Amino acid sequence: MEAPQGKSAINRYRLKEQHLLHRYKEPCQNYDLMGIIFVYLGNSKVKDQLINLLDLMFKSSKNASKKITTLHNDFGIDLTQEGEGDLEVMCNLGEGIYEDGLMKGKKRRQNRRKIRISSRIVKRWDVLGKSGKV
Repeated sequence: MEAPQGKSAINRYRLKEQHLLHRYKEPCQNYDLMGIIFVYLGNSKVKDQLINLLDLMFKSSKNASKKITTLHNDFGIDLTQEGEGDLEVMCNLGEGIYEDGLMKGKKRRQNRRKIRISSRIVKRWDVLGKSGKV
């Protein structure tokens, strides 16, 4: 999710009981089982290590080996071989999603260009047809 004003933030939302008809009080443990947390990753480094770790893992364009090195050097996290493999898969998946988005954007631009060209041709045809110079 895009960060508001480009700044990192973490927001938590919780359920709250509200009596709309009569005053039956449900025990909190029966409904307060769900919470929602939004994490916004901003555009700049912050002091919060959690935000920096999440930024490295999900927003950084570093490849897997650079992320592994940064995890070790900056966060003191050493991954197992299985963890390194999972990170590599995650990075490759992210790159695939990004490339897919680029391709869709390129096709969309091509389609818009074709529509503009077609529109110009139709307008010219219309002008030529009306002037009798077909």
